[in-house]
Amino acid sequence: MTSRNFLLAQHIQLTFDKRIILSDVSFNLNQGECIAIVGKSGAGKSSLVKILACLISPDSGSVIFKDQILPNPSTLLIPGHPEIKLVNQEFDLDLFHTVEENLRIKLPGYVESVKKALCAELLEITDLTEIAKQQVRFLSGGEQQRLALARALVTEPDVLLLDEPFVHLDPSLRMKIERYIQQKVKSWGGSVIMVTHDGREAMSWADRIVYLKSGKIARIDTPFNFYQNPHNEEEASHFGAINSIHYSGQSLLFRPQAYRMLEKNGLMAHKTSTKFLGTHYENWFLTSDGQEIVLYSQNEMDDNIQFEPNYVGAQ
Repeated sequence: MTSRNFLLAQHIQLTFDKRIILSDVSFNLNQGECIAIVGKSGAGKSSLVKILACLISPDSGSVIFKDQILPNPSTLLIPGHPEIKLVNQEFDLDLFHTVEENLRIKLPGYVESVKKALCAELLEITDLTEIAKQQVRFLSGGEQQRLALARALVTEPDVLLLDEPFVHLDPSLRMKIERYIQQKVKSWGGSVIMVTHDGREAMSWADRIVYLKSGKIARIDTPFNFYQNPHNEEEASHFGAINSIHYSGQSLLFRPQAYRMLEKNGLMAHKTSTKFLGTHYENWFLTSDGQEIVLYSQNEMDDNIQFEPNYVGAQ
């Protein structure tokens, strides 16, 4: 089987109480690929991944996985697909089993040595080793989220669906788990679809990004193109700070680092505030005609400057 169209969504349509949730959604996922689904709350992201996971049925359209159409979940004794795992805010854990038992139960038929090694590895990665013997009902929300991730990973699914999977994690643990998932899933030939409202998170993960707007696919493109060549200000703002100004007779968009300083004949601006953010300074200015902008710099900027924006898009 080729890597193309490992999973294929075709013309997905979904309504709820006469409201259109998804409209004619089509895209493909290649084997070994990571796709991020980005959009505002209410864009239909979570509903789409539940359809991909064979948990809910679309009104029309189909999902094809490894050349087979996924069945209607209502015809299944237990909705879902054994090779497609979804991790979302409904953790689906066995509350009266221990943390370790929640992993071991997913590995029937494995020899004890392999089962023990897999569980130990995932408990360590998700920082759950010290509470491995604790019942799940006593865990915090963040601990349950980490366990849900471990349970999804332990069976090495062909497709891992992650719906806002890191919201309860501290930054250092989040980076550790993200790196592990990115390396491990590709090592066994799996693919990942991650849902997020944060385009910057999507860019750090994705080979391609599916941008949903009001239940429709507005654009599918690479992280680079979404960042450097946005179609409009709303789209651009999903992937980082963006300035929108009137300049040289046009309405232009430019990123805070996309400018050059001039000695004269530039756009004049006065600094109103500045913050040091570790990797750079964030400087807020008012232009001579009253437009507010933000510029990033490696060093503190003067209070009064002249500059020229390197725009990334015209509105």
